[in-house]
Amino acid sequence: MVLLLAVTGVLLNHVDDVAWMKGTVSSEVLLGWYGVAPSEEIVHYGVGRHSAASLEHGLYLDGRLVGSTRSPLVGAVAVQRFVAFAMHDRIIIFDPDPKIADDREPIVDQMDSASLPGQVVRVGMTVQRRLAVETPEGRFASDADLLGWEPHDPTLDVTWSESTPASAEEREAILHGYRGEGLPRTRVVADLHSGRIFGRFGPLAMDLMAVALLVLVATGLMGSGFGRRRGG
Repeated sequence: MVLLLAVTGVLLNHVDDVAWMKGTVSSEVLLGWYGVAPSEEIVHYGVGRHSAASLEHGLYLDGRLVGSTRSPLVGAVAVQRFVAFAMHDRIIIFDPDPKIADDREPIVDQMDSASLPGQVVRVGMTVQRRLAVETPEGRFASDADLLGWEPHDPTLDVTWSESTPASAEEREAILHGYRGEGLPRTRVVADLHSGRIFGRFGPLAMDLMAVALLVLVATGLMGSGFGRRRGG
């Protein structure tokens, strides 16, 4: 405990002088302890040279956070040069190569439950390169402008979107987009110093150990005769 308090105290007093303190922590174990690590698995779909994925409530295009969703991602397909993400209650079309790079969501178009033929179970492309969806009411194909839907002959070929495992590089990019740059080391060291890293009772435990150290120091001085000599 003395070593912990001494080392963390020195580091906190010299944040501007110690380069290591200016970095971040990306340990999965520590991020999980802080509640930053995801509690769900990545849902991933390959779309040509692009990747579409969802994690928790976020939508990721090529590892970049582009939007959010309240319902699960059920598929993703290429629509012209765009990528369409399909959820149960909506389809969102994103531009993977926006001309203007900024922090806005690169949404090209969006279809909500009012403009869909039903709850989307899966999504695909017809042989005529029309967007197709399967719903509890049947299969439907979009028109060329994605403005309307018509029943689709179930005997015609549709290439349905199927989930695939994310590669190691894709997974790391998605996790980086989810957790950002990680936890600042200054916060971790400060939480170690105060005991907050150990939960709500951590500071109390540190206080009790500090009191125990004070008792040891006091009784040690008394036992050494220092107190008696001063009193005499």
